[in-house]
Amino acid sequence: LTTLITLIPFSDVSVKLVNWIVTKVIPPSFMPKLEYRNGIDEDASTIVVIPTLLPSVATVKELIRKLEIYYLGNKEKNIYFALVGDFKDSENKTMNNDKVIVDEALKWIKELNRKYATKEDVFYYMHRKRLYSENQKKWMGWERKRGALVEFNELILGSKDTSYNVVSGDISDLNKVRYVITLDADTYLPLGAAKRLIGTISHPLNKARYNSNSGIV
Repeated sequence: LTTLITLIPFSDVSVKLVNWIVTKVIPPSFMPKLEYRNGIDEDASTIVVIPTLLPSVATVKELIRKLEIYYLGNKEKNIYFALVGDFKDSENKTMNNDKVIVDEALKWIKELNRKYATKEDVFYYMHRKRLYSENQKKWMGWERKRGALVEFNELILGSKDTSYNVVSGDISDLNKVRYVITLDADTYLPLGAAKRLIGTISHPLNKARYNSNSGIV
């Protein structure tokens, strides 16, 4: 028992020691970036999304506040922000508080757009209906977070065949979006980070190329 107890802090110290050694021994690699001094170009339009479970109104309010903070720290033309929601798994297709959660999210997204947007919406909210999973024997969001992102991409490209049945406002402007920055509910987007990420991925030396022979990027 004593050995097990002492192993816990020892492993933590070991990880920190290895991390420290690596950062001192291996120099950081340089990734070329575009500076975008005059703002984000339209052909580099980006949307920051939080795909997550929304089990309660309290969670909705917390994540909407985060979206507002991310926007204020990364306020640029051609950067959009979206909350992409799933209901928690259930034995039933719908639950009593589903509508309350959706109505609350729609209300706060509308308020953010009223507060900050001008000609077009900056903030969006999409929510998926539950589908029955034979493997899980439950009603849930298809393929969970991975599925939410796959269907989100299809949705903004114009597909009508997704399980998103709640979409705030007109999303036709989003078909110009080229990049999607995905955040977990418990991660952050520091000041100016979105612009730096976009500047990195859109640099000619970092652009993805599709190999039609192998079928991979």
